[in-house]
Amino acid sequence: MAHPTRARRARISYVEGPVSSGQNVVLWLTVARTRLGKNCRLADWTPLFSDSRNVPLAGTRPHPSGVRRQIGYHFEKLRVEMVPPPGLLPGRIELYLVLDYDCAARPGPNGRGDLPALGVR
Repeated sequence: MAHPTRARRARISYVEGPVSSGQNVVLWLTVARTRLGKNCRLADWTPLFSDSRNVPLAGTRPHPSGVRRQIGYHFEKLRVEMVPPPGLLPGRIELYLVLDYDCAARPGPNGRGDLPALGVR
């Protein structure tokens, strides 16, 4: 029988931790493409971190290349590594991902849409 904590982690998104100052943050993200996102392609993403000051600070990716793969229609687990911004205070953080989509079926500036193309657990 699988360990209960491991079984729960297989179905939800979580940050691998604890994370020490100066280390990258690893997010295990459980996601799937939605029907609304069927014509959308994830073009870029930016991690946002917030510490006890409640001020969002943009982090970076360890590999600044574009999005390497797209998400399918069935939930899958992705390992997302992020570099926290300088000046982030130690302690509990909040983490957000800003996702930028190209959606062929949705009019908007530069052909970009604002439909939720991912479901997250």
